[in-house]
Formats: sequence, structure tokens, C-alpha cells
Amino acid sequence: MRRVLYAAAFVPALVFAQTTARADDTADLRGLLNEPVVTTASKSAETATLAPATSTTLTAEDFRRYGIHSLDEAIDFLSLGMVTSNSLKGVDIGSRGVTITADSGDHVLLLINGHPVNEPLFGGARFDRGAGVPIEMIDHIEVILGPGSVLYGSNAMLGVINVITKRAKDLTGGHVVLESEIGKSYRAAALGGLEFSLFKRPSELTFGFEFYTQSGPTFSFGPQDGGIDSVTGQPSVYTRDRSSDVLPAPFWGGRATRGYYSQAPSGLLHFVSGNLEVTVKATAFKQSIPYRARYTAAVPDFNDPDSYTVHRSVWFDARYHATLSPIAELTTRLYGDSFDYQDIQNTTSASGCLYENVTTCRYEVVGASRWAGLEVQASLDWLKDASFVTLIGVDGRLRSIKSKSDALDYGDRRPLLSSFGIIDRNDKVLGAYVQQTWLPTSWLSLNGGARIDQEDRFSGVISPRFAASAKVWQGGTLKGVYAEAFRSPSWVETTFANPLTIVAHDLRPERVRSVEGSIEQRFGAHRLLMGMFRSWWSDLVELHVLTQQEQEEAARRGEIDLLRAYGIIQFRNVSSVDNYGMNFGYEGSVGDTGQLRFGANLTGAIARRSDPQSPSQRLTVAPQTFGNARVSYDLPGELPTLGVAAHYLGARPADRAFDGNFPVAPYARAQLEIRGTVSGPIPHSLLPGLSYRLSANYAAATRAPYVVGPAQYASTTYTGNAELAPVDRFRVTVGLQWDFGAGGSR
Repeated sequence: MRRVLYAAAFVPALVFAQTTARADDTADLRGLLNEPVVTTASKSAETATLAPATSTTLTAEDFRRYGIHSLDEAIDFLSLGMVTSNSLKGVDIGSRGVTITADSGDHVLLLINGHPVNEPLFGGARFDRGAGVPIEMIDHIEVILGPGSVLYGSNAMLGVINVITKRAKDLTGGHVVLESEIGKSYRAAALGGLEFSLFKRPSELTFGFEFYTQSGPTFSFGPQDGGIDSVTGQPSVYTRDRSSDVLPAPFWGGRATRGYYSQAPSGLLHFVSGNLEVTVKATAFKQSIPYRARYTAAVPDFNDPDSYTVHRSVWFDARYHATLSPIAELTTRLYGDSFDYQDIQNTTSASGCLYENVTTCRYEVVGASRWAGLEVQASLDWLKDASFVTLIGVDGRLRSIKSKSDALDYGDRRPLLSSFGIIDRNDKVLGAYVQQTWLPTSWLSLNGGARIDQEDRFSGVISPRFAASAKVWQGGTLKGVYAEAFRSPSWVETTFANPLTIVAHDLRPERVRSVEGSIEQRFGAHRLLMGMFRSWWSDLVELHVLTQQEQEEAARRGEIDLLRAYGIIQFRNVSSVDNYGMNFGYEGSVGDTGQLRFGANLTGAIARRSDPQSPSQRLTVAPQTFGNARVSYDLPGELPTLGVAAHYLGARPADRAFDGNFPVAPYARAQLEIRGTVSGPIPHSLLPGLSYRLSANYAAATRAPYVVGPAQYASTTYTGNAELAPVDRFRVTVGLQWDFGAGGSR
């Protein structure tokens, strides 16, 4: 793989060498104006070359050109170093070769207008349609690679993603969007922006409301032979559906015609008046998948629309910025969040109903978390020229976390036993940070800082960062970064228990240390980035299957009943990860207004997991090589914009590749996904401001790296190979947008 990476580095370098010889002053000026300004890496506006981390900025213009519909698509087709993997149930997100399977996205911190949305019950955030921000409302997305706890605290281990919405000047008037993935989904959105004066202060309001619904496509699964049910002694039953779509007992599988759907209403309001900025957001996401999976849906019936999950959230964020003196500025942020969760799994399998011999069991898990906090941040520009700035902040919050699980008779909702897995806790979180930036010369930038976080469940965790960037020649910048980050275990990990899961003991926060170096070269409107990185992860929290001796010890402590339990598990700080690799990025444009635009990103990485009980092995689901490429061209006048984008994932071990004992370790083949997009105004339309977007998407590989069905591991009753989750290989999306009023937004 090293030869491939080195070759990839030289190709764009040759292109740049030829481009430099022809570059003129206009291209140099356009390149300077197009250099992205980021605010996420150090909580202050700075160019990407000076930011203390590797970053990419994904713009609204690129979303339009390349047919981007959601946050995970933007990451896959446009970003450097980050990648997602879709199990149909949700999106795993990884960075630089590290993906933690089924972690609910809790190793990446997601911000919306600077507001963290990761919740404490599971620690996660959604990066698919469940994120709930209309793509037309997003101005740009900042993707920051590497540990980011120095300013943000927990969860920022793989990086930080900040979704920044448009201002009123970019959404002036009204906008209506109708879009459909033909035969699969429909979306309607309404957006708008208004500028006005309030109490003699310049003010603005932007809003976006969206409803998305998806049903299908129909996938075929199985057959998987379930054999004889260990409880009834009869053939295993995996469904209540007796139609021809499903296979008869004892087989699992058939055509999933009803059990794959989602619904996602959402809304966002952003208000600015003088120095006050307020954001309010609400989202609900309901989803059903047709199959079983070890880590996400252990027991539901096949093709069951009544087995589903619901995530609901609402939050507000109000911040006020004040200038105290020529050197001092103060920002105060008050915020509050509410998150609700419901998971319903119905099972007709007698062995999946552990407590009573009923026809169908219904498992219900409900949870809620509420938190409110205050962050106060002071910025001290000692020399009044931004060359020596100290940032000091304190962020404290109060949290309430609740959850419970119930096992019911599906028919009459009669409880089969008392509620279990009960969590009812309140806690406090306090973080304090300091950051110092220093520009001793015009060509050198230094950044250093640290943060300490304290929770009721563990002692203080310190997360430092040191970074330096130097403009060593015309257009060339060298950068080096050392950073650490942590993830506080979720409340489910530290507190959850049921008859098969015993409560964790003394879980510690996960930690990561990272060092990276990069070189960036700009030639007019072109940019080349090459970087190397290495990170060390420790104390990763995983589900540990107890040995027979450990089960006996747990029984003596009264934690389990050996007569009614098997396969007992517990969350523990189990493993470590050694990770290293290289990043390459290239983007540019040709023409006075950039009519022809192109770019490519490539990451090659090695990530090896190890623990005391097993040899070092690859991380499951994580690709060692991944990247993307894109090109677009603006035809003249009212003719459309043509765009082609692709992203690539190398072969990946499935989630049960190393613990399923299958005869052949399950791997997903390399995936290449290509999307072509045509977009532009509709000429001579009866409705001025009417535009369209047409996309076609094709995926070459048919399977994703997730084992599905009841055969999650090989045994004496099942000796075949694993079945992997299917991929939606072909989609055609058509959309119309009507911009009316005082302006437009394409």
C-alpha cells in the first residue's frame, strides 16, 4: 500500500508544477479569496492553513453541484480523512482508519452552529437523515480531524464536525423544495430568511422546516436455517407474518417488503439581533429495519414494521458577545437540551423470549436525558493586533438521565417480569480550558492549550494540544500538531444491567493521543495537502463476554442467576488501538469564475486493535484505504451545471469477522459509489426562480460489513458462512426548488 500512497502524492504534484507555470495574478487572487476560514478548531476565525488541526470545509455550492442530500453523504463524497458506513440501521463514522463499530457516533463530536448535540444516555449523534438539518439551509460544514477535547471536552476523539447554517442574506425571501428518490423516499422543505431592525439593532431570522419519509427498497434475505428452538423443541419461528414474502419455519429470511422505513420531521430557527444569537432546533426520527443484528437489533421478527426505534430531540442555544475593552471580549452561552429514545423489538422466537412461553414477546426500552448549561468564555487580545491572544473558558452543566426496559406479552401488553435496566441518575459536568495563540512573525503561528473535565463518575481528565504552522516558502505551509482527547463512557455503558448484562465496575474514560504533520501548497486556485499521522488509543469500552469462572463469581455476588442466563456480558475497558497513516488532498478550479472545479482526497491507514485476551487484529468495518474524487462544469447562461462525484472504500472486515467463528471470516468487498448530477434553473418557467436537480447514484458492491440474521456466529447447529447486510445500489433522485421573494438560494 505504501507504493500506492507515494504514487498518489506525486501525481497532483506534477499537475501543480504545470499549473504554476501558467498561473496569473487573477488565479492567485481567486485562490486567496477562496482560502477557507474555519472557526471550529480554536473557537476563533482563522484560515485553514493556520488552524491547529487538519480541516476541510464542505460548502453549499458543492452540495448543489454534486447532489448531496445528507450529512453522511457530504462526508463521504467531499471530506478529507473521514468516512461513514451505513448498516441501514444507522451510520458508523470513522476517521483515518479508525471506526468503532456500532458506537452511535459517540467518538465524533457533532456541532450545529457551535452547539454540541451528542447526548449522555448513549453518547451519540446521528449523521444520516436523522441529523435533521435541511441541506439547503447549510452554509458550510467544517470537518476537523484528530483529537479535539482541548476546547470541547468528551466525544471529540476522532474529530469535530460543525454544521453552520446560512445567514439571512443568503436565504432572503422564501424557498420551497420538493424532492424524491424515485419509488423510495419523498422530502418537502420550506426555508426562508428575513433581515430587519429590532430596537434599532440590525437583526435577522432564518428558518428551515423539513419532512422526510422513506419506504424501501425491498431487499431479500436468507435463507438461514434456525433448526430446532431450544425452548419449545419445535422448528424455530422468526416472524408473525404468514404471507409468501417470508420463509416458513425453521428458516429466517425472505423479501423484506414492509420492515424498512423511516420518517424524519425537523425544524430549525436561527435569530440574530446585535450581539445576541439564538438557535432553536427540534427533530424526530423513526426507523425500522427488517433484519436482526448482534449489536443493534438482537431479536426482532423478520420484516416487522412494528419493531422500530424513535429518537426525538429539542434544544436551544443563546449566546451573547460583549466587548469589554480594547483587549477583552466576553461570550456567554446558555443552552438546554432534551432527548428521548424508544426502542421496540417484537420476537416470536421462543428462545428469544427468556421468561415465559408466550407466542410473541415485546421488548420496550425507553430513555430520556435532559441537560442545561452555561459557558463563559473570555478572549484577551493583549497586543490589539490578534498576534497574542489568550482564550479562557468555563463550561458547566447539570444532567438528568433516565431509562428502563420492559418485557411484555405482545398480544395484551401484559408484563412478563418487573422493569429492568433502570437508570435514574442526576450528575454534574464541569470543564475549564485555556488556549494561547501567538504569531511571533508573519510566517509562524503557535497554538497551545489544555482543558480539564470533571464528572461525578470519574476524576479530572486533562486534554492538552500543541500546534505550530510555518509559511516556509511562497504558498507553502508546514504544520505539526500534538493533541489528546477522551470520551466519557455513556450512562448506558456505566449503569445498564439486565438478566444477560451485569453492571460495569469502575469504567474509565477512553483516551487517545495523536501526533501529525502536514505540508500544504497553494498555486493560484489550486491546493495540495499531504500529511502523516499516528495515534494511540487506550481503555476502549467494549462488551466483554464473561468466562465460566467470571459467571460463577458474578452469581456468588448475586448479579446473575446461572440457571436462567447464558452468554453473560459486561461493559469493560478492554482494548487499545495503534493507528498510523497518510492523507492526501487536492482541489482546484479553472476559469475566471471557476467554471471547471475538481478535487480528490485519499487516506491510507493502518489501525490494529489489541487486548490482553486476543492477538492484534484489524478494526472491523474500518477501511484501510478510502477517498473521493469530483469534477463539475458550469455550462454558460441558463444551461445546467454538470457534476460527477465518487467515493471509494477498501475491503473491510465485517463486524463479526473475528468473533463469529465462521468458516470464512466475513469481509465486505471494496466499494465504489458514483453519482452524476445535473442542476440549474428551469428556463422560460412560468414560476420565476424555479430550479431543478437530477442525480443518479450507483454502488458497485452489493454488501456492507454487517452480519445479519439469527446466525451471528458459527455453531454446531449453524456451520455456514455469514450473511452480510445488503446495499441500496441504485438511486435516482429528482428535485425542484422554488426561490421567491427578495432573493434566491441555489
